[in-house]
Amino acid sequence: MAYRIRSTLIFATVLAVMAGPAFAQKAQMSGKKHDLRAAGNTGDLCGACHTSHNAGTNYGALLWNRNTTTATFTYYNTNVNADFKGGTVDITAGNKISLLCMSCHDGTIALDSVLYTPSGTTFKTGLMTGAAKLSTDLSNDHPVAFSYDSSVTALPAVYNTTPTLAKLFGATGTRRVECASCHDVHAIPSKMLRAPNTNSQLCLDCHK
Repeated sequence: MAYRIRSTLIFATVLAVMAGPAFAQKAQMSGKKHDLRAAGNTGDLCGACHTSHNAGTNYGALLWNRNTTTATFTYYNTNVNADFKGGTVDITAGNKISLLCMSCHDGTIALDSVLYTPSGTTFKTGLMTGAAKLSTDLSNDHPVAFSYDSSVTALPAVYNTTPTLAKLFGATGTRRVECASCHDVHAIPSKMLRAPNTNSQLCLDCHK
């Protein structure tokens, strides 16, 4: 009996530790740009992107709840800049995390276009507008969905081998730059950057 009680307490403690960061993220997102609940709604904030059950399984994200865009994108690549050394650019490759961002930011998928709507939750409707709408033309934005290691190999004097502020996705040798390399969707800071860009320090984390 004592063993069973002890095991239960340990399990409960682990759950509490894991839940802590989630509660903190939810608290700091409430009322901010990624809170897609309709005005005055107190339903499930996280449900705009995540679901506990019947989640999408085709994307590299945790329990993803959004319909993902099928739009065709124009990329920042060698067509835009002949000095670009990131190889093939494809937002549908790798862990597809930038593709997930585009499920709102390309302006073709409604904000309430989810796989499952939590009971008691009403989401904002309509398409993304304003500066947050990147559209399907990404050729005038910082490149994403490309191989950082290809860039480092081609131009070692230009790129830092191991950034410490930006997040690269994938194993060494195949690491990729995605939207979430610079942005943390659960954060509060300006532009949801992973680190302040004072004196361009976030930019200089990758660029020498």
